Amino acid sequence: MFRIRPIHALPLLALVFACDQDVGPESPLAPESRQPQAAVTDIVSVEITPAAATLGAPGEVVILVAEVGHEHAGTMENRNVRWSSLDELVATVDRDGLVTAAGAGVARIMAEAGAVADTALVTVAPLEPPDQILFVSERDGNAEVYVMDADGSNPVNLTNDIAGDDQPVWSPDGSKIAFVKNTDIYVMNADGSAPVNLTNAAGIDDEPAWSPDGTKVAFRSNRDGNFEIYVVNVDGTGQTRLTNDPAEDRTPRWRPLQTP
Repeated sequence: MFRIRPIHALPLLALVFACDQDVGPESPLAPESRQPQAAVTDIVSVEITPAAATLGAPGEVVILVAEVGHEHAGTMENRNVRWSSLDELVATVDRDGLVTAAGAGVARIMAEAGAVADTALVTVAPLEPPDQILFVSERDGNAEVYVMDADGSNPVNLTNDIAGDDQPVWSPDGSKIAFVKNTDIYVMNADGSAPVNLTNAAGIDDEPAWSPDGTKVAFRSNRDGNFEIYVVNVDGTGQTRLTNDPAEDRTPRWRPLQTP
């Protein structure tokens, strides 16, 4: 007798399709945006704005902005920028381009992006010294160079020696003083420290006059037999005779710098 083997039903494979689902830009199923993406490797330019700035005193701040140009993504502000100061004693800068004055001078502020960089110059002006007046007095027994406040208070003997000191003149920036000690031209700091003999020659050297940029001092001298006009660098080098005639030449004066 034959028996028929039962046929078991085969499992059906369920196919799941994702149909009519939202694939907008916010959907995880959406394709990648086709907008150009900024990359460090395609940076072609960096430009700091402003390119130069002046701060009045330590503690003052200025914001610098770096415009970074990308080959494919256009220009972006402060994108992938590393800020640094090359002169931190003058000014510092933080990661956002905020520059803070630290001391008088000129600081180079750099913005780097990829392999490209730009530099801005930030000038920090020195603190204005109090109004003071130079004068010569013999109140201590011989001629000395003094300084006092503009109201006549706080007189200070800057030279304080047994030599005769005379004809003091402020440097253009007020940081140094040229004067005559005995028969030579000297320069010292505004507080009377570090006096240096600039001329140190035979004869009489006097009537010092600062150049407008503070790098030279003109004076008269009779070292060659009669009074002529000379000039010397503020470090004592480069003494040069400017006039050469039998008549007496005196009272040199520099022409002031022209203002725009």
